[in-house]
Amino acid sequence: MKAKANQIIDQVVSDLRRMEATLSGDDTALMSVWDEIKEQVQNEESFYWDTYVETMRDFISSAIMDAKEAGNFVLPPYCEEDDPDDEIEEAYLQLLLSRAESEPIECRPFDFKYFCYRLLDFTAYGMVLKRTGLSTCLAKVFSTATPSGEAGTVEVSRIDCLLTEEEFKAAEKQRWPETWDCD
Repeated sequence: MKAKANQIIDQVVSDLRRMEATLSGDDTALMSVWDEIKEQVQNEESFYWDTYVETMRDFISSAIMDAKEAGNFVLPPYCEEDDPDDEIEEAYLQLLLSRAESEPIECRPFDFKYFCYRLLDFTAYGMVLKRTGLSTCLAKVFSTATPSGEAGTVEVSRIDCLLTEEEFKAAEKQRWPETWDCD
């Protein structure tokens, strides 16, 4: 049975996911090379973008060769049997980049769970629910204005102070004091 064109893309994505994210730096929050690619496609290409493209092309070429050897190669959409190999590989690259554009970026969790920041004239107390980007998280935020909490996206650059679980629970017991001393 012949494979679908998406199976080649799935194989390439699987291979890229197995590669550790390294070009973004030793302290990157990104989970894999595939996440580095998605980050660049969705936001901004890095200085090393050409290296990523070359890596994607190498994996695509290898996946095509494997599919041909197995007898289950399928042309990508809009390609013909007599198209040169580089055009077929380019079509697969465009499919891969399209997938990178629409797939969520996976990041390692933050190394903190509780925080607070000044909001207008009071303190907001947050609990990270999930990291949603390199510098954003989904959090439940509490304050005197919203004592039962509100879920929303928080940019970590706005955080003034990290809290321990005990400090967070102490603020909760105090019904979210308007000011919190971070010292």
